[in-house]
Amino acid sequence: MNGTFIGRAAELAVLGAALRERRLVTLSGVGGVGKTRLAARAAHALRHRHPDGVHIVELSPLQDPALLAITLAETLRLADQTTRHQTDVLCEWLADKRLLLVLDTCEHLLAACGELAELLLAAAPGLTVLTTSRQPLGRDAEHVLPLRPLSLPAPGSADPAMSDALALLRDRAEAAAPGRRLTERYPAESAELCRRLDGIPLAIELAAARLGALTVPDLLARLHARFEVLTADGRTPRRHRTLRTTIGWSHELCEPLERLLWARLSVFRGGWSPEAAAAVCSGGPLPEDRVEAVLRGLTEKSVVQCDPSADPPRYRMLDTLREYGAQWLAELGETTAVGDRHAGYFRALAKAGDAACMGPAQVAWHRRLHTEHANLRAALDFLVARRDGRAALEAAGALWFFWFGCGRQREGRGHLGRALELVPEDCPERTKGLWSHGTLALIQGDLDVAAAAGRQFAEAVAGQDDPDVRHAVTYLVGGTHCLKGDQRSACEVLDAAPESPGDGRGYPAAWLLTRLLRHFVQLQCGQFAEAAADAAVTRAECERRGELWVRCFAGYMQATAELGLADIGSALAHGREALAGMRTLRDSLCTAMILDVLAAVLGAADRGVAGARLLGVADAIWLTVGRRQFGAPELSAARAGCEQRLRATLGDAVYEKEFRRGLSAGTEDGIAYALGEPSLLASAD
Repeated sequence: MNGTFIGRAAELAVLGAALRERRLVTLSGVGGVGKTRLAARAAHALRHRHPDGVHIVELSPLQDPALLAITLAETLRLADQTTRHQTDVLCEWLADKRLLLVLDTCEHLLAACGELAELLLAAAPGLTVLTTSRQPLGRDAEHVLPLRPLSLPAPGSADPAMSDALALLRDRAEAAAPGRRLTERYPAESAELCRRLDGIPLAIELAAARLGALTVPDLLARLHARFEVLTADGRTPRRHRTLRTTIGWSHELCEPLERLLWARLSVFRGGWSPEAAAAVCSGGPLPEDRVEAVLRGLTEKSVVQCDPSADPPRYRMLDTLREYGAQWLAELGETTAVGDRHAGYFRALAKAGDAACMGPAQVAWHRRLHTEHANLRAALDFLVARRDGRAALEAAGALWFFWFGCGRQREGRGHLGRALELVPEDCPERTKGLWSHGTLALIQGDLDVAAAAGRQFAEAVAGQDDPDVRHAVTYLVGGTHCLKGDQRSACEVLDAAPESPGDGRGYPAAWLLTRLLRHFVQLQCGQFAEAAADAAVTRAECERRGELWVRCFAGYMQATAELGLADIGSALAHGREALAGMRTLRDSLCTAMILDVLAAVLGAADRGVAGARLLGVADAIWLTVGRRQFGAPELSAARAGCEQRLRATLGDAVYEKEFRRGLSAGTEDGIAYALGEPSLLASAD
């Protein structure tokens, strides 16, 4: 919930000691007892013991255990672009790291979390894993710490200093009713309220949210009546009954439209915007123009949390409250209908992002899709579960740039592959799906799959005169030839492509991607003058459109060509410009490629120390990408040649020292150094 962290000093000490002595620790307890907050607090306090970082992986939005390793890799910013198993990639990368990994909310993925934790701990002796779950993982090496509710006031005592539960109630009551000092006016009733709620933080926060309209005695009386009715069943553990009863009481006190919205909001994963809530949750007695006001009511009652710093504001619900809402949604018989609206909204969002991905809104869409990643996953899962392959393929295909340009090729291929299996060959959406699947395979170096997808795609669109369709064929088929080392065939495919773009509606990036492919082939063939001139034209066209991603790739290729022409000043300027752009988009592959060429440029400019450091910075990123130098033999040879020249200039000892400085600098500091900005790496001079 929102607000300051209250109490838990003893629990923090015990958890900290456990994490210093054990490598797999599970913080277990009922929903709403405060596991997530305590884990985050303990992890922050121990960050100095883990030089490679503390990383918290929020698992509550994740439904598919097959995506667990991918989700973890994304948190660690491992943009592996190979076809290796994701778990193997994680094990290899973590092997020499001293890192604390927090897997938060594991109860719905117990087997997957336990198995992955064991594999990673076996591979990485410096790794510590902290999990939070309503029940233990059930692993031999696991050290389980049950988290009890907050300490309660002793009978006859109302001193907040002696009770974490009372301290929390006082803090939240002041937030709900500023200046009324309700817990001080009613000390005995406040203490009794905490005892009645068993010290469960979520129950206390839900109750405190009502103190803007009620006094503590009123609140206690209403809760007492509710408990008398709903806690007769002694088979359920008391704390579970307390929380369930408190949530039910809070639900009853909501207005009818608030209860309806609470139920409908349960379909979201990872949060939502006001616009999404209005589109997905309106209907029947809740008109679209009333949703935002009703949402504010739920926020005031602490059912929903709002992050006002986000633009637009971002809302979310705790898992325990979302689960309660989902139960009511099922009782209302609306689970499928609201799920359909959720999937439809995010399918439309994917299509809108596809249409805008090569224009001035590219960066904004990149960020928006990243923010909605959990909802996009949920929508695709829902459509596949409904066996609506056509809609799933339309959405997954429209997300090609999200998969392709952001290092998510593995996940994208998984979604596309499942959807392709559900549609017949004559399905109209199949063609875009084939192309998207093929381009992701291409970037991963899975060239046989890319070639097969290219053939199928070319057959499916044979006879179409749309220039963008022809460019899409050219990019996939020609790109496969290029990465197989067959530049002659790649040139033949490129020469047959139309010169001009189409209207950009079906394949908005195809023409620009085909231009990038042409520049890349020119570089492999040593045609530096042609590559430099053509890449400059592509950059200018991207600037005219307000596009950034292709422009950065074109800048990299222009810098590489200018290096080949010994135009060191231009190569440095264009390489840095491309790197600055990629800093915004965080494309690890392109960033590493640019750093490689900048290292060579600086070496050619007699700045060997800087060149060696940048090779180290680049190498750290290549380790996360997995597929060095894009899998192109010519690029690998150029990288090796750069290293040889720098070793010859500096000597092996100096080269190794400076290379390792770059390797350990960190991506952000290394990029700042490459751009000539103040950095820790520069201070080593």
